[in-house]
Amino acid sequence: MRRQIPLYIVLVSGIVFVVQFFIPSHESEFIFEYGQDWVMVIGILALPLGIWSYLRKTWQTAVKKPKERFF
Repeated sequence: MRRQIPLYIVLVSGIVFVVQFFIPSHESEFIFEYGQDWVMVIGILALPLGIWSYLRKTWQTAVKKPKERFF
C-alpha cells in the first residue's frame, strides 16, 4: 500500500499532463499552471527533508561503526 499510493498519484498526474499537452485549452492551461505551482511547493519542502535524512543516516552510520573505518 505504501508503494501503490505514490504510483497512483504519479499515474493520474501524468495522464492529466499528457492530456493537457495534446489538447490545449484555457482549462488545461490553468490545470498545468496549478500543477506547476504545487510541484514547486513540494520540491521546496522535499529538498531540505531529503538533505536532513541523508545527513542523519550518514552521521548515525559514522557513530555506530568506528571499528570498520580504515582511517
